[in-house]
Amino acid sequence: MRHQGIFAILPDDVCDELICCYFQHVHFFLPVIDAASFLNEYTSNGSQSLNPLLFWSMLLAAANFAEAGVLQRAGFSSRKAMKSAMYERAKCLYDLDRGTDKLILIQSVLLLGFWYTDPQDHTGAWYWIGIAISLSQSIGLHRSPRSTSRTQQPSQARQSLMRRIWWTCLVRDRWVSLAKGRPMRIHSEDCDSPWPVAHDILDELESVSILAREKFIPVDSGNLAKMWIQLVSISDILGGILRLHYRANGPAPCIRDIDRYAEELQDCLQEDFSSDDMSDILRGQAYQLGLFHQ
Repeated sequence: MRHQGIFAILPDDVCDELICCYFQHVHFFLPVIDAASFLNEYTSNGSQSLNPLLFWSMLLAAANFAEAGVLQRAGFSSRKAMKSAMYERAKCLYDLDRGTDKLILIQSVLLLGFWYTDPQDHTGAWYWIGIAISLSQSIGLHRSPRSTSRTQQPSQARQSLMRRIWWTCLVRDRWVSLAKGRPMRIHSEDCDSPWPVAHDILDELESVSILAREKFIPVDSGNLAKMWIQLVSISDILGGILRLHYRANGPAPCIRDIDRYAEELQDCLQEDFSSDDMSDILRGQAYQLGLFHQ
């Protein structure tokens, strides 16, 4: 483990910039972690107090957006070298896992899906999203809390986090299936998890300390959260399209079905986020959402 660098300590300024990258570019399109719990712990006690599996997984995702100077100060010659190191550290911890909380495991493997080497790599996004879905179903994230036999219902904050994690699994399942040309793993008829809302993300941010919020959270968080809800809607429709067009058995799709999905997609982007004072982060996310919609 020491050889893999699992116990390595990155400079504080490098950690800060990578965490900033994570919340600016990853969190609002993959809102799977408890931002308040993570940021309050990080700003109070530093990176060594965090779960290392989740921490290295987050840095793997953040490395995609880090500037060249950050990579160099972290001791890496390239973005690929840094991603490879973060991935190996997280995967080693995953392989040696003994009793990590399942929710942390799910959060981590969803982020490990950012690892990509080549189409022949058997531990790429397809592999990790499959693990995330299986673990999520094993603890009932695909079901409404009212449908389960839990003797004690989770808190509202916990339910919001569980909802976000499940619907992120669905989003990733749909797009990875499309990219790989493989069957979807999540079937809507098996699930009744409540539909997410923007406040599932935003309410949590109110518990982030003022210092951490000003340092790490984008000022456009309200619109970014709404964009994620739109992405969930687009992904849900994509699931219907994939099932219609690529099923092995059943009737061929008809014009009526195609028109229905076209109308639903058109309704998804009714809110216009464009403005003269858009931040670069919001503009980039809006562009990415538009690509998903197309």
